[in-house]
Amino acid sequence: MEIYYFLIALCALIVLSYFFSFLSEYTRVPQILFLLGTGVILRQIIDKIGWHSQGLDFYVHFLGVVGLILIVLEGALDIHMRRDSALVMRKAFDAAVCIFLLTSAAVAALFRFCLGSGWYVSLINAFPFGVISSAIIIPSIGYLAENKKEFLVYESVFSDICGILFFTTAISTPVFSASLVADAVFQTTITVLIAIFSSIVMILFVVGTRHNVKVFIMLAVIVLMYCAGKLLNLSPLLVVFVFGLFLANPAVAFEARVIADRRDIFDEELRKFKAVVGESSFVVRTFFFVVFGYSLSLSAMFDFKVLMLGFLSVVVVYLIRYVYLKFVSRTDIVPELFAAPRGLVSILLFYTIPSGLLITGVSRGVLFFVVVATSLVMTVAVIADSITQELKKEEEEARLKAAARPGRQS
Repeated sequence: MEIYYFLIALCALIVLSYFFSFLSEYTRVPQILFLLGTGVILRQIIDKIGWHSQGLDFYVHFLGVVGLILIVLEGALDIHMRRDSALVMRKAFDAAVCIFLLTSAAVAALFRFCLGSGWYVSLINAFPFGVISSAIIIPSIGYLAENKKEFLVYESVFSDICGILFFTTAISTPVFSASLVADAVFQTTITVLIAIFSSIVMILFVVGTRHNVKVFIMLAVIVLMYCAGKLLNLSPLLVVFVFGLFLANPAVAFEARVIADRRDIFDEELRKFKAVVGESSFVVRTFFFVVFGYSLSLSAMFDFKVLMLGFLSVVVVYLIRYVYLKFVSRTDIVPELFAAPRGLVSILLFYTIPSGLLITGVSRGVLFFVVVATSLVMTVAVIADSITQELKKEEEEARLKAAARPGRQS
């Protein structure tokens, strides 16, 4: 009978998450906050019942990896490249790398000053706090203008890739050197070439085969490439991102005439693929954040040191972002400044830190505080910005009506 209770729980969570998605659209509160809260409440209920769950870290890590692949792929599939996309992409890449490195260094200095840990250990623990979450950004910015939306999607995905690349490199090679930078550049180049080649092969497969099973073959190939890239110390998330870009923009890989005669078939398969990726991402994201919320201890979260360290980390995050956007990038501040939530990748990287490198004072409670606080800040900013846009729209409509109204007869 236990298997049926388990299935009931899984299905109930999916239905509840579906309700949360509507609630999120109405309130502008990110869906993950509802999911995290559900996990925390479930933990309290199950603890009172007396049940105990083992191996949660494995499930969080597994769901995080799968969710990361699907979310980045989903974001890439929604990007339609234009002639000016290269400029936006470069600007977003510069912002993602610089803000990630500066934030990680500043948070590491905070950990070293407050907790007395070494620089290397502090930096390893700080990397998860420097990554902007594409898992939260992408579903939350649909109302923005296309240029702002495109910048934030690119930035968040590049931030995910950058965070994972620097984190895995720092874990494997504690000593910084020029050869380390050269290796990173070489690995990134190889990764992009592999991604481009596999994307072209997959496009040819989609338009060339008449077999009905295509969508899950494509997903299986993507996961295989991600895992292989991970084992080969490449940048597998970059493979996923480039793969999605090429599928959504086949003209980047081919002249239009190459697939013109079967473009209708390709568009139909792409529509199916996007639908499957979107719904799979929804399900995996649901379970990931519920399980992470369940794994947290309320007593640890409300410790004064945890709250203080979390608050200072959030201040550092927005201070660095403000300085860069205002004085270096010279881009818009609102709502870009506040669109910097931490989420899936931050949690995933934190769970990947070897036990010997974990700082005792930097608990999951600190990470949870930063995830919730940055998500709430973005929520307030999104609501305020949407209200401002509506007011501007109403004022513009009133002005046009007044201008079109015939003048009074003298």
